[in-house]
Amino acid sequence: NGDLEAMWKLANGYMEGFHISLDVNEALRWYRTAAENGHVKSQESLGYIYYKGKGVPLNIPEAIRWFELAAEEYSSMANYFLGCIYLRGKGVEKDIDLAEDYLDSSDEFGTTDLLNAIRLMRASEKGDKQAQRDLAFEYATSEALGYDWSEAARLLKLAIAPKEITSAHKIIADFIIAHDDSGQKGDYKIYKPTWHPRPMSFWFNPPIPEDEDESHPCVSGDLVLVDEG
Repeated sequence: NGDLEAMWKLANGYMEGFHISLDVNEALRWYRTAAENGHVKSQESLGYIYYKGKGVPLNIPEAIRWFELAAEEYSSMANYFLGCIYLRGKGVEKDIDLAEDYLDSSDEFGTTDLLNAIRLMRASEKGDKQAQRDLAFEYATSEALGYDWSEAARLLKLAIAPKEITSAHKIIADFIIAHDDSGQKGDYKIYKPTWHPRPMSFWFNPPIPEDEDESHPCVSGDLVLVDEG
């Protein structure tokens, strides 16, 4: 009967297989029908689906198209993801000024962190070593920034000369560089870092299962350095 909210809810059911058989094509049909008739939540949903490549090939231009329509109706979510897209340069030319404009119109969780990252980017470009260190951490730990280990490693190398590396810096730097070199995370792997004056290796221990004793030595995020010399 043309109820746009009902179309959106039906699309959600098909997309998640919730009380109905999962059917991405049918979900997209109902999302699109509602979105083309101005339903903001359907526009947000389509933007997110194409942004994540959820059940469809990743398509950033299509994501932007739907997010922009939702943003015209002051969608906080759409403004947030448009900010993410332009901040990372994901499928578009990176534009931190435009990203900042979108993020300023959002109150989604994580927006403040991304605005802080923009501040650090500007300071880093001016050679601020502390900003480069802080921004490296943001790139290494932020999903919105794409867990960009390459950029994190680049910033750390700019910020910290080898002769200035403390034990703490060494752990963080090698952790990031090793992830950058290997592309592997969250598993028991041995890595060969590049910044030690003598041979070293380390393991990155994944989070322990919830049912294990909390005193287990391999707590979440532990990094174990081994001096091979």
